[in-house]
Amino acid sequence: MTKARAYAAIHNFWVSLSTPTETDHLMRSGLIGPQGEWLGQVNAAQGMTVNTLDSDAPELEIALRYARPWRASVATDPRYNAPTDDPRSTDRTIL
Repeated sequence: MTKARAYAAIHNFWVSLSTPTETDHLMRSGLIGPQGEWLGQVNAAQGMTVNTLDSDAPELEIALRYARPWRASVATDPRYNAPTDDPRSTDRTIL
């Protein structure tokens, strides 16, 4: 639970956490926001949580207007796909 909250906050994205019914006494399913806070948790062993996203909320500005577009651009940005001179990048069998 702490690790999921940390990943959400560090990477500035939402985490949907789904756990088996048998482990509800350890951790409940829920939704974690980009600040690392629980936005909603399932209150029983079975169920779901539904949340509304306010895209104009000031606390979501970084997650929606900066982080999300950057993640989308990485797939097509040649700076992130360019080969390097390091042989470990091209030959994965050497140390």
